[in-house]
Amino acid sequence: MPRPRREMTPDEEYSRKLSYILRHGATKEKLPIREDGYLSVGVLLNRAGIKGKWNLEDTKRVVRDNDKQRYKLIFEPTEKQPKEPTDPNDCTGYWIRANQGHTINTKVEMKALKTPEDFPTLEIFHATSKQVLPIVLKEGLSKMKRQHIHLATDLVTEGGSVAGKRLNREVFIYINVPKALEAGIEFFLSENGVVLTEGKDGKISREFFSKILDKNNQPVDLEALA
Repeated sequence: MPRPRREMTPDEEYSRKLSYILRHGATKEKLPIREDGYLSVGVLLNRAGIKGKWNLEDTKRVVRDNDKQRYKLIFEPTEKQPKEPTDPNDCTGYWIRANQGHTINTKVEMKALKTPEDFPTLEIFHATSKQVLPIVLKEGLSKMKRQHIHLATDLVTEGGSVAGKRLNREVFIYINVPKALEAGIEFFLSENGVVLTEGKDGKISREFFSKILDKNNQPVDLEALA
């Protein structure tokens, strides 16, 4: 029998709501998200489903403790509010964004990776399942509705998990970085250590795959998939 799902903690529930709003839902809900992906924390905390359940201190904790460092919280001083408020319920000047994973049109600041030396490691990969691998081999990795294809690195977050790497995936597709760069594919590094690319026409084709390994770090038998 399948295991019953573990009930989410309040912080996990809040993080899931943040992920939806900041990556996908802000424009649908007509929330005034900025071009750089930041949303006023005051606006966020007044949203239905959040108002009265979570506050600024909860927001700070969820951002700080998120194992994949999905979010960034900043304080922007103004003439009227030059310093961070001492009142824990005062959200004036606080803004929050998702570091990557957007389907809404944003221009989140990222570091351009223009040469192989710019990459934190050349062992960058996309994790997926064996079920979809035949499609990926035929059509390439696709950004689908997102702005970018997500590629994990060896960078480990403070929480101990690898940003962008789903450890429950079965297949890891590695990218030939020098070859992709030579072909004009652009790469960027998000603040939480995920390599992002639009590929070519939204895809990275099989010709740029360097190797495909299973979760035991062994080569996948591609003939068996045919």
